[in-house]
Amino acid sequence: MQLQLIKARLREEDVDPERIYIVPSVLREKWSLKTFSDVFAGVPTPWEEKTRESGEEGKRKWIGDDVKRVLLATVDEDSTVVYYVVHDGIVKPRQN
Repeated sequence: MQLQLIKARLREEDVDPERIYIVPSVLREKWSLKTFSDVFAGVPTPWEEKTRESGEEGKRKWIGDDVKRVLLATVDEDSTVVYYVVHDGIVKPRQN
């Protein structure tokens, strides 16, 4: 994110903080579509959060505001942690 800020010539104070939901898991844990569906059912979309906080009903910044995503943090027995960004549905990849 810092690289994007530098490219856009923005300071860190100019950007609103983004809430990230982290789902802890263990490597041997079995995940199913039903389990992920249950996780995403409890996560509000970024647009819903902004609307709730600002009170600006119906104003969307961009189409991506409807995308729900979580960070799946998977730990192994040797304390290795791997992070996966998991989206609810199909999402167009970011352009680097």
